[in-house]
Amino acid sequence: MNEIELQFIKKLFEDNTLFYKTKVKLNQLTDVLCITLFSEIGRSMVTYGGFMPFEHLKALCNDEDRMERYKKLNYPLIINEPLDIIDFINKYTTTTSFSTLEKTILDNYNRRKLIDISEEMMCKLQDSKTTIKEIIRNVSYKIDSIKHDTSDNISFLSGKDIVEAERRRLSSDEIVHYYETGFDFIDDYTNGLTAPATVFIVSPPKTGKSMSLYELTVNQLRKNKSVLFSTIEINESECYRKILSNMAQVDYHKIVKKNFSEAEKQRYLKALDELERYKDNLFIIYDKTGISPSDIKHYYQNLEKVGIKCDFICIDYLGLLNSDEGDTAEVDKMTKLPRQIRILSQETNSIIFCPQQMKLSATKTDINDLTANDVYYAKPLAMEGTLGYFMLRDKKTGSLIIKNFFSRIGEMDDVWHFPNRDFNKCYLGKAEIYEKIEF
Repeated sequence: MNEIELQFIKKLFEDNTLFYKTKVKLNQLTDVLCITLFSEIGRSMVTYGGFMPFEHLKALCNDEDRMERYKKLNYPLIINEPLDIIDFINKYTTTTSFSTLEKTILDNYNRRKLIDISEEMMCKLQDSKTTIKEIIRNVSYKIDSIKHDTSDNISFLSGKDIVEAERRRLSSDEIVHYYETGFDFIDDYTNGLTAPATVFIVSPPKTGKSMSLYELTVNQLRKNKSVLFSTIEINESECYRKILSNMAQVDYHKIVKKNFSEAEKQRYLKALDELERYKDNLFIIYDKTGISPSDIKHYYQNLEKVGIKCDFICIDYLGLLNSDEGDTAEVDKMTKLPRQIRILSQETNSIIFCPQQMKLSATKTDINDLTANDVYYAKPLAMEGTLGYFMLRDKKTGSLIIKNFFSRIGEMDDVWHFPNRDFNKCYLGKAEIYEKIEF
């Protein structure tokens, strides 16, 4: 007798529609009575759209062969009429949620499956003729099936669920948070971003990809928001120094060489004091062996465990990430990583800024005519990104030019111009020093 499964069946008796939502399948149950009742509930839902008819319960009671099997199993149940079944089930009152009971049943089932797989592997490992590769290939599909069966990501909501949830939301103090980035070419269009969201910035080398992340970080720290910064190309010390350079508005190379003026030194020392105030809001992760979206999720969840919620995730940059699927070929990585970043933003409920390097040949195209179709690997970004931007430098004037490309939030036709920016200062510019221009 499995009391967890009996409690689970009791929930189904109370609300048959849960049968359509549950991830539990007939073969995942172990209790003989629960298997019978689960099967009958399913058959009734398909045939009648509701609770099993009384005559079906009566037929169960009159099934002498089944009752005899229950006795042989020492099942503590004597059934003479349908009410006996209902009375027996009603003994198992529980305040445990349906989803918790369901998860327990699935966990128990998958533990049994893993034990079976491990025993199978042990037998084959003792066979000297079977190679390790063959063993792994043989069990990998079975392990993958368990992985997908235990997924908690698939949700089901009925119309009733949605209406009730919306009524609760309207009567509560819950509000939607809109986050301004500090970049008006984003904030003017969106009136602030809501989580989850992904922003991709595509630009050639030495244009300002990383610089945009440093400035975004400073903008958010000054609003007392938390930022998780993933650096891949440079180490965490250098990354901190570049964020400080932005905060102090002092040339980064002067900071490294310590040859700044007295005024610049004082600004830098003031920035150090300021960053110290925000030390519990900024978390920089670096791994010289490489970082994947799953690694970032792991660090993010570790922070959540101690009560820290990061509002923004900065990744410097997309092309340097490892794929969660182990892809090494560039074409495979760059078609899958944008989707993995989008899923990361949803799993962490955060706003992710992630630049990507543009192939140099793309800079030969006039920005006015530039679309995601013209730039290598930009199309997956357009499909997966909440917002996407091209960032180019005017070779004659050194000015920065930003243009959006089509993304999930829609398509704009704006081009933004930042005149004569000094990128050694890692600074994009405030609203009053850029202008929207026509080409």
